[in-house]
Amino acid sequence: MPSEPLKIVIADDDLKLVEAVQSYFDRTGFYKIFVSNSGQEALSLIHKIKPDVIILEKKLPDIDGLELCHQLKADEKTEQIPIIFLTAHDDIVDRVLGLESGASDYITKPFSLRELEARIKVVLRNWSEKQRPEQHAANDEAAKGGFGDSIAVLFDFPEEVRVPCEQYLLYFGQFLRDLGVQAISDLSHEAGQVLFTVKPTDPRTALDKVRAALDVYLSLPTSPVSDPTHNEIAVQRLEASVLRLQSDLRLASAELQAKNMTIEAQQPSFKHRKAY
Repeated sequence: MPSEPLKIVIADDDLKLVEAVQSYFDRTGFYKIFVSNSGQEALSLIHKIKPDVIILEKKLPDIDGLELCHQLKADEKTEQIPIIFLTAHDDIVDRVLGLESGASDYITKPFSLRELEARIKVVLRNWSEKQRPEQHAANDEAAKGGFGDSIAVLFDFPEEVRVPCEQYLLYFGQFLRDLGVQAISDLSHEAGQVLFTVKPTDPRTALDKVRAALDVYLSLPTSPVSDPTHNEIAVQRLEASVLRLQSDLRLASAELQAKNMTIEAQQPSFKHRKAY
């Protein structure tokens, strides 16, 4: 960790949430939290202290979080600061808009403070590697397993569905190859969560293209499968992966429901117990 605390600006009008975040990070001694309850106040604060990371709520009292993100990314004085959206809006469109506005990550409420800290670490690691000269980044990546030319995303899968969800993530490599992008993907575990990284083998490949492909890929299991009889092998392969995940999730849900019913049936009934 750095010798001086990392400066983090959090812009959110939820006072209880802000207080919890500030209390958690202040205890570590590694972070200095600066709080703002409005977009305009956050904008002034960011220009004043030049934070290492910005955490934004999408809906702020005065300036929309997306608009604030656009302003920060359009300003050469703040465009390099990583931004993480922390919001209750879980719609796929909101996620895409947030990432397209220049944000490095998008976390939905409710969330765990450990998850937030882990994602901040990943964002800072990605950003620091991106800013290094290319020749140094290549050497450091080999020595430290860095994320210089890759995308890293944290997932928090329920234990009951972790295996099929992880398997589905691994199929993303084939999805990219079918799109003409050669990449290496990897799964690891960090802070009790799944860290998924994707690194194109060609350094000229735009990471924005890979991220957009991942956003589409993650939204497919919630969408109806178009045509299982499609003739193209790539489409059949993708639809098979989606159907396999959907089937595994339904099975896991049924097993969990059956387990809960068994537990409820085994619990003693106080309703019919006599009073003595």
